[in-house]
Amino acid sequence: MPKILKSISLKYKLLVLLILMPITALGLYLYMAKNLFENDKIAYIFGTSLSSSKMQAHTVENEFKIIGQINRPILVGYSRETKKFDKISMTIFNETKSLNILRLYEENIDGDYKKVGELKKEDFFMDDHIDEVGNIELEFAKIEVGELSVKILSLEKGLFAVFTKFERQNSTPIGVFNVQTSQELVNPFITRSFFSTYLINKHGKVLLGPKDQKLLEKDLANTDIYKRLKGIKTREGTFEEKIKTDNYLVSFTQVNTGNLTVLTLMSKSIALSAVGTLIMKSLLFLIAIVAFSIVIALIASKKLTSTLRELFFATKEIGKGNFDIEVKEKSHDEVGELAKSFNFMGKEISRLLKELKKYSEHLEELVEERTRELNEALSLQKGMMDSLGQGFMMFDEAGTVLPVFSKASEKMFERSPAGEFVGDLLQIPENEKETFKNFCQFIYAETIPFEDIANLAPKKIENSSHRKIFLDYHEMRNQDQKISNVVIVATDKTDEVAAQEEAKKEKAYVEMIVKILSNKGQFSNFLLDTRKTLQEMNNCCLSTKMTNTEKIDALFRGMHTIKGNSGLFSLYDIKNTTHEYENELDKLKAKDDKEQTGFIVNLPEKLKVVEDLFDKFISDHGRVLGLQSWKEFTPTQEIQIEKLKIFLDLLNKVKAPKGVIQRFVDNIYARPCTSLLSHYNDLIQNLAQQLGKKVKPLIINGGETRVIPELYNDLFSSLVHAFRNSIDHGIELPEIRESNGKLEEGQLSLTISKIPDLNGNEELLILLEDDGKGIDPDVIRSLVKNKNPELAQKESDEEIIQHVFDASLSTNEEVTDLSGRGVGMDAIKNITVKMGGTVEVRSKVGKGTINIIRVPLQEKIN
Repeated sequence: MPKILKSISLKYKLLVLLILMPITALGLYLYMAKNLFENDKIAYIFGTSLSSSKMQAHTVENEFKIIGQINRPILVGYSRETKKFDKISMTIFNETKSLNILRLYEENIDGDYKKVGELKKEDFFMDDHIDEVGNIELEFAKIEVGELSVKILSLEKGLFAVFTKFERQNSTPIGVFNVQTSQELVNPFITRSFFSTYLINKHGKVLLGPKDQKLLEKDLANTDIYKRLKGIKTREGTFEEKIKTDNYLVSFTQVNTGNLTVLTLMSKSIALSAVGTLIMKSLLFLIAIVAFSIVIALIASKKLTSTLRELFFATKEIGKGNFDIEVKEKSHDEVGELAKSFNFMGKEISRLLKELKKYSEHLEELVEERTRELNEALSLQKGMMDSLGQGFMMFDEAGTVLPVFSKASEKMFERSPAGEFVGDLLQIPENEKETFKNFCQFIYAETIPFEDIANLAPKKIENSSHRKIFLDYHEMRNQDQKISNVVIVATDKTDEVAAQEEAKKEKAYVEMIVKILSNKGQFSNFLLDTRKTLQEMNNCCLSTKMTNTEKIDALFRGMHTIKGNSGLFSLYDIKNTTHEYENELDKLKAKDDKEQTGFIVNLPEKLKVVEDLFDKFISDHGRVLGLQSWKEFTPTQEIQIEKLKIFLDLLNKVKAPKGVIQRFVDNIYARPCTSLLSHYNDLIQNLAQQLGKKVKPLIINGGETRVIPELYNDLFSSLVHAFRNSIDHGIELPEIRESNGKLEEGQLSLTISKIPDLNGNEELLILLEDDGKGIDPDVIRSLVKNKNPELAQKESDEEIIQHVFDASLSTNEEVTDLSGRGVGMDAIKNITVKMGGTVEVRSKVGKGTINIIRVPLQEKIN
């Protein structure tokens, strides 16, 4: 066979080729087009039908939500004792135009349901539709708690019955039977359209469908389509299923209310009917193209092959070394030009062979020298680029990255950029890549100055490691000052951007705190007013005396006030949230009464979001602002200590009763010890972290004990040494504590109380306790022995450990920033003695240490 093909004339090969090319191309086109058109059509049908089912599911869900929202306030007014509804329930029922009948059914001991209450419109006659409803009590027995069942009573009127069952708090099932009117719910299912739409329950029963629907049975429980639905775990989706004698494209969406599902179906054969028509027209077009190609091929092959044959024989002569042969130029078209070029080529080859012979004698040496110089230059250039922390790469007019790039580029773009399309590296969206290719060509065309067009290129990207890469563009020009390459310089500015963002956050935080602290009075009033406004808005939502318009106006004013004041104090999370709700309220004014009612009923949930934002703000910043809870917040007013002193002097000067003066001192002038000592928790946590230890939060017992701060400032300040000693010397490392059977976290506690002394006078008792390793008497004894051997020998263990209060006594061999100089505990002792008190330490090795400080109660203010 190959020999036969080789012997066939070029004329006929060309003829066959010209005929086969369009046939093959069009055949492949038809094959691909058929699959493409079918897949595209099916995808379009699925997308359209899924959108339809989702929209109808949303409509069904909204309708049943509205029914639930209407039933809820009506059922609240039902009395189980009297079996009657109150006036509010009857008013709501009568004002709800879509609701014709509402009945309540309770389950008795036998599991049967009996009617216990009914509301009915006077002009509505149930007897006209009793056949469609059937046995209502039996219908309730068929459904489960939380489900919905629907029955159409009149398609023309949009009239349907809804059965709902739920449980009361006493677990007694109760059923609600509604007769509703809603064309919005019924019409999409009964109207003939592009799709057939059905509403089914979780048991596969068809609740709604087209008027003359014969496609699906009333009960789908045992059908393949229902089994497919049960096996799909998503809320919505599409699939293809055979129903009866045809394949159908099925889309479904589950309704969030009542375990219902909306189905849309369309015949696949109908959907693809247009594709068959298109294929037939394409076949007719193919036949015409083939006929035309045969005619053209006959003419072209005859014209081309005559001159080509001459060229063929002339080429053989050149192969033998005869470069003087010429071909006759019979025309001025491409074939004639080919003959002309062939003749020129023969002459040029003869001339070049002579020059080549001379040049080849020195070629090898020249190539070797140029290669060495080029390699040295490239090596130097690459070394310089790789030594920089920036990424360098170049791309050509087609947008292809050249093989010259710095090592940092691979790290920033997470792969070697060589040969890549620059648009892929710059993360250009798929639908914009063709435009970006044109953009690359536009750069090289230079119809616009490079600096201007470079500003349109991406300036920064973020890679998968979330590094922020900033991009600069520079042009390289050739000898003609034309752009030969474009250089991209990539710089990793992740740390710089993060620092800037952190600085912005810190600046915003400082500005917020300064605003609040500079206007504490206004901020206190803002918190109180907001708490009051939110309560009034909640009451407004529940009011039955206001119209929807009045409610919306009142709610809008309240939300606008909270938004404005939040912005004043830079509470941007609260401001943005309330602004969003304010816009929703503004748009609500144009809605109908039913939508307004539904929104207002659900608004308390949005108000709860605002309350939670205030709670979070106080939780995050309350410590700085001196607040614990905005709900229990009461306004306070700061006053200078000097003014309190002046007022106290005035009370003494006018000889006010001692009881009045004492109450003033105890309740106003004095402060609880917690406010003077709670900051030590930060100290012990920071020291523990610095030393690799773990400590639970400081426990303060008796923190409500009130004292005059200035009388105890020195004593309370000196306690820092006791806390540092407990962390540094007392609390063990976590692994040591666990090996000794302790929790890995240590515990410090501070107890403050007022107690009577031996003379009946009050004194302040301070106990500082830790559960660390305790004080080893032998260690203290060895230190005392160096200074006073006699004393170290005669004192008991309990007496010897009291020397921790001696000056210049330290158990640390090295001086650190925490301890080692023997200064600290003696400071506590000096201040305590100066106040007329005593200090002692008690300790058990392995159990812990307690410092006991007693000072007379100080009440006299200088």
